[in-house]
Amino acid sequence: MRKVLSVLLTVVLVASFAFAFTGCGKPKANYESPIAAIEAYQNGENIVGKTVAVTATMDYAALLNGTGMIYSHVSSAPSQIMVCPNETNASGVHKGDEVIVRVSNVDNHIPGTYTIEGTVVE
Repeated sequence: MRKVLSVLLTVVLVASFAFAFTGCGKPKANYESPIAAIEAYQNGENIVGKTVAVTATMDYAALLNGTGMIYSHVSSAPSQIMVCPNETNASGVHKGDEVIVRVSNVDNHIPGTYTIEGTVVE
């Protein structure tokens, strides 16, 4: 009986460690791209506080307001989407890097242009 309990305990421990290590991968973003986030925003969804997966289209470029740009997309509708995280965690982002940005603000005061501001969380 002790041997059975010992084997069972070992199996449970190994399984729990395996689950813990495989379950601790990259966090999943609420939106798979800035385009998907803006589409949700246009449909009336509040995307502030949610996360967006971003593949940087450029190296981090600092702007004057304490943020910088890592993503820019031009298409027909909307005409332009930019992702501008704050400098704190984004200064090391380079073209092609995949990061997750937590949205703090969406600015669309220029018709057809959407700027997603936030913080790089990964």
